[in-house]
Amino acid sequence: MIEAITLRLDRAGKEPGMIEGFRFFWAFYVTGFDQRSHCQPCFKGTLSPQVNLRTVRSGQLYRMDERRTF
Repeated sequence: MIEAITLRLDRAGKEPGMIEGFRFFWAFYVTGFDQRSHCQPCFKGTLSPQVNLRTVRSGQLYRMDERRTF
């Protein structure tokens, strides 16, 4: 059985909707690390297509189970 993380984002004092105020926002399934790189390129693994600036909405639950391992 795959263990999953459940993620919920809320905006204090605002109705549920698209998140605002971030230049970058993403979730990454990390399987390793490369200290020679900086920022996101240092992570080995894959991005989650369901959690990014274009797709994520506050007030919803996101089940992080898109990969078998992380």
